[in-house]
Amino acid sequence: MTHFKAFNDSPYFKMVGISDIDKINRNEIQKKFNIPCYEDFKELLENISAEVIVVATPENTHSSILREILNFNPKLVFCEKPLATTLGEVKALAKAYEKINTALIINYNRHFLKEYCQIKQSLLAGELGTIQSVLFYYSRGFLRNASHNLDLVLWWFGEPDDFIIEGQRKGITENDPTLSLLLKYSSGTEIRLVGLESSNVLINEVDIIGTNGRIQIDTMGRIVFSKVDKHPNYNMFKGYFKGKEKKIDLSIALPNAVNTIYQWLMGEAKLPTPARDSIALHKLIQKIIGRFRD
Repeated sequence: MTHFKAFNDSPYFKMVGISDIDKINRNEIQKKFNIPCYEDFKELLENISAEVIVVATPENTHSSILREILNFNPKLVFCEKPLATTLGEVKALAKAYEKINTALIINYNRHFLKEYCQIKQSLLAGELGTIQSVLFYYSRGFLRNASHNLDLVLWWFGEPDDFIIEGQRKGITENDPTLSLLLKYSSGTEIRLVGLESSNVLINEVDIIGTNGRIQIDTMGRIVFSKVDKHPNYNMFKGYFKGKEKKIDLSIALPNAVNTIYQWLMGEAKLPTPARDSIALHKLIQKIIGRFRD
């Protein structure tokens, strides 16, 4: 329903149809918004023509739905992460959509929040100095939740040269443990993903420490910037001292994504998170899972 709300609230789009296997959702939308609703997504595609199609279904259904959409040539498809469950299928889908010239983008929502974009620019500009340490905390399964963190790793720091699996804890399913990793770069930068064993407590935190400053983001989106300055008690030392704080409004990620899609359709913006870019992420995930299973 969050995807529906973001597009339906936008002044730039008109909702022309939905598909949902939940009868209650269909009846509510039909009654409240008078929008055609279908149980079978194939019926929706066959009866309703649209420039933008949103896929917000369970991850194991993405591939089959995306392949069906190929027959209808929309201008853009906006898909929840992950694009598919295997690297081979991700590559195949990216290639297939490029062939028909339909944009396919993935909802890694942090790319649609200005604060995360600003951190990328800050890192590129060297404002934090030499990066000493990067720490991510996450919970509830490597495949399910660490992908957001690995996406940030690739976006902000590039592909690591090597990695070490430092431990595992219980995930929310037996097939998806919560792994802890050390990602290593030839530059000397080290990035740790620490997976916590928790079935009902969400944690998603980032701590980036450089020689000139520090950025911390907590699970609720509070972001703290610190800078290196003279220590008030020890003249020969410096320390990290908190500066400005702000709260990231996580709820605007989807509305921002909708606005970005509209701007792209108008020729006024580039699209973040295209399917082609997700190949590197899936390659890294496959390497980690492969080494873990070996």
